Amino acid sequence: MIKPVCYEEIQAAAEDALSDLKTELRNMELIEDAKLGFASSHPAGDPCGVAPGDPVGVASSHPAGDPVGVAPGDPALAESRRHTEIIASIKQLINEKMSEGITVNEIAEIMHYNPSYLSQLVRRETGQALCDLLISMRMETACRLLASGEKVQSVAQRVGYDNLAHFSRIFKKRLGLNPRSYR
Repeated sequence: MIKPVCYEEIQAAAEDALSDLKTELRNMELIEDAKLGFASSHPAGDPCGVAPGDPVGVASSHPAGDPVGVAPGDPALAESRRHTEIIASIKQLINEKMSEGITVNEIAEIMHYNPSYLSQLVRRETGQALCDLLISMRMETACRLLASGEKVQSVAQRVGYDNLAHFSRIFKKRLGLNPRSYR
């Protein structure tokens, strides 16, 4: 019997393999630079602009948070920044549309990405799938609202749940107690 092919899974696996190869190549280039004493691409003895007293891992010539040894124009760095911006946009969108009951598919449509790809990207960057991020953000907001004294029914609606029983079930599963007890 022939197993059905899921092209999204194949594409995701290929993208992961390509990303791993790029990372390995960058690591090999960094090791080679270190062996050459940075003579080929850096001023004499200057390891990528690290000045005495600079914290280890952050060079004075790189923007804050950029890894040492990665050139500012490096495509991997640009991709990393783009992913960070996408995640920030997703979180902002969730916060803005939470009360409307926004779904993963709606987020993907608004962001102009395939839902599977977007979920994989979020998982790589945050450690959790997009649906889990959405639920986590809903539960964090629900906790804040409940702690401020709002009624459970009102909180459920404000975080995008029309069904109070479903909201209570998800809340208890995530936090270990029901919303009334939390309040």
